[in-house]
Amino acid sequence: MCQYLIPTRRYFAAYLPVQSVSQTRSSQTRMVLRHGRSVVLHTRLSLARRPLVHFARLQSTETPRRPPDSQPVERVPNELIWNGVASVGDTLKRTFIILAAVGAVVSIVGVGVLEGYGQYFEHVRLAPIPRDPDIVKWGWEDEQLGWNGDTSKGGTDPGLGRKGRDFVRTAAASAKARNIMLNPESNRAKRNPSALLNFGLSNSVEALAKALSIAEAKDAAGKLHPGTLTLLLKHQAAMVEKITVGGNYLPAAKALYERIWVRETSPFIAWRLGDVCNGLGKHDEAISWWSRAIQLCEGPSSLLPAIESSSNASPPEALHTSTMLQRASVVSLHHAEVLFGMGKKPVECIQWLSSAVESSSRVAHALAAKELEERPEQLQVASAYVDSPFLQKPAKDLLVEARRTASEAWKLIGILGERTKGSDPKDLVNCYEQALRWSAKLDAEGNQIPDLNVTQNAKWDALIKNRNRLEEMVHVQMQPRNGWFSFLAW
Repeated sequence: MCQYLIPTRRYFAAYLPVQSVSQTRSSQTRMVLRHGRSVVLHTRLSLARRPLVHFARLQSTETPRRPPDSQPVERVPNELIWNGVASVGDTLKRTFIILAAVGAVVSIVGVGVLEGYGQYFEHVRLAPIPRDPDIVKWGWEDEQLGWNGDTSKGGTDPGLGRKGRDFVRTAAASAKARNIMLNPESNRAKRNPSALLNFGLSNSVEALAKALSIAEAKDAAGKLHPGTLTLLLKHQAAMVEKITVGGNYLPAAKALYERIWVRETSPFIAWRLGDVCNGLGKHDEAISWWSRAIQLCEGPSSLLPAIESSSNASPPEALHTSTMLQRASVVSLHHAEVLFGMGKKPVECIQWLSSAVESSSRVAHALAAKELEERPEQLQVASAYVDSPFLQKPAKDLLVEARRTASEAWKLIGILGERTKGSDPKDLVNCYEQALRWSAKLDAEGNQIPDLNVTQNAKWDALIKNRNRLEEMVHVQMQPRNGWFSFLAW
């Protein structure tokens, strides 16, 4: 092992020929030259190929010393540091460019998807619905309101602008979404009645409120169709009325309907105002609005012949007939309650209740297109009504109302029958059994469970309790009597 000292770069050739070092295969040479300073060069040369040095001053008579185990510390030049920093900067720059490009592509795709869905909703989901002349003749066109004042075009009003139309589409999509509502009899609903709110309708109301603020300004500037603002107000009032819990939102619904009444004096709005006032406990004002609705109609005489219409009537006409017949059933039920309150005999009240049962049964079976022998739990709205966007909702609501009226009438017949002397307990059991059937639905196993659209769990439990009590009474009466005191068993 030998150690050679190279003073400077410019004298390298004079002191140590590079060729002699490079030609030595077994040698390992390392040198660092910087700014003319001398550095240490360590090399291992085989004894056979040791290079010749012609300068005596480079020769040493001392015994070569073994280099230390640790290698000399090599200093990192500043250029390498700055080159590393520049490399990191280039990497970050390239990464930023790539991320920016990916973000731009994702943003463009996202905006395109949203705009595409908006156009799909505009031209497909909100497309104009063809109206049957019978629908207009029997007054069912208001059951399916569009979102554009110009019903022949469908979609939304272009006068609302891009932002306003987006709000209207959001409201329409939320209104058509699946309802999310808690069971009114659940513990959570009892603790917090506001939890009963339909969240889809709540979102729709919020979006529609923003659209209305834009529509009012556009309507004042004359940029909207004359019927657009009134139509949006109708949607808002109907949604607010639907999400009402405990009368909290009824004042807002009443205010909206009153705004519509100023713009459109129709019997439909007068009818809705009467129902809202009745829900608020303003019965005199409700009667006044209902009277206006009747006055705006053609009159009761033009509606009565429809009740006797033939069986081959069109679905709009048949639904009109069923609606009028159901109204007569409700009047009969209320009349029986008034007679009982006036102290009339139970027999007279039962006659009116029986009339209500008959009318509601006819309505329910007519809506389901079934015979009267069909079990009430299995009644469903016929396809003739389900297939029509104008008749589907009123037909389903009417079937629920008919079932509720029939169940209530059968229950009252049973209660009055218990107060009537000489009533057969078997007949009373049948009354409560019929009340249960009209307010029940069948589960997957065919068992009766309460239909919460028709009744409540508390009323259902009361009906079962009355039925079981009378069944036990009938069972005791049917047992044989022996002995002098057998009459006490009854």
